[in-house]
Formats: sequence, C-alpha cells, structure tokens
Amino acid sequence: MTTTATPTKNPRTLIAAGTSNAAGATTRGTLDLRNTFGGLLTIKITNGGTGPTVQAVANVLCAHNSGATPAAASAGADWKTLYQVGNGTTSGTVGEWSIPVDQAVMHLEVEITGNTGQAVSCEAYFSEMSNVVYA
Repeated sequence: MTTTATPTKNPRTLIAAGTSNAAGATTRGTLDLRNTFGGLLTIKITNGGTGPTVQAVANVLCAHNSGATPAAASAGADWKTLYQVGNGTTSGTVGEWSIPVDQAVMHLEVEITGNTGQAVSCEAYFSEMSNVVYA
C-alpha cells in the first residue's frame, strides 16, 4: 500500500495588488501561520513614471509569539527581519521576488517603506500549505 500526502493550499493576501505606498509612508500586511506548514511569498514593487527620490524597500519579518499575531510594526521587540530588498529609483522599474517561508515561522509580515518623493505601487501574496492528509 502506498501512502500519499496531499496538502491543502490556500492563497492569502498581505498587501493587495495595486496598493499605493505614498512617499514617506509605510504599508504593511500580516499573517498568522501557527497552524500551517509554510509556503511561498511573492512581493512586487513598481515605480511610477517618475521614480522615487529614495527607493522603496520590502522588509519580510517574522514574530516568535506563540499567541495572537502582534500588531504590525517595524523590526523591534516582536518583529524580526528575515529578508530585505529594494527596488531602486529608476522610473518604471518593476521588482518581483519570491521567498520560501519555512514551516517554523509563526507570524509573517511584509512591510513596504522608505520611498520618498513619489509613491510606488506594491503587493504581497502568500501560497499557504496546511492540513496535510495522508491517503
């Protein structure tokens, strides 16, 4: 008899497509991953027709809290930086990244921040694996 593992996969949104991160602002999204087996995170930042004076940066953070997801915030007491990438200042630049997220991560946050002079468009999505069933 052969045993096959079949995970349930769910799309999750941290930052919806086309979200505008105004110059000098910060956009964040969080997920509670305590009952999942990790997944794949994708992030996209698009500069407008006039690039920002200072680039937008995507920070991927995790929290080690066993309880509820902490309030969205920059790296500090709860949130710890896993990954950071910037999109540059050239007009029209599109940056896209994919990052595997380990099953050990309990809480996940994506933060888009740092751009000055101009807004940027951003998004972040997660393909979550959960409920592995053996047949």
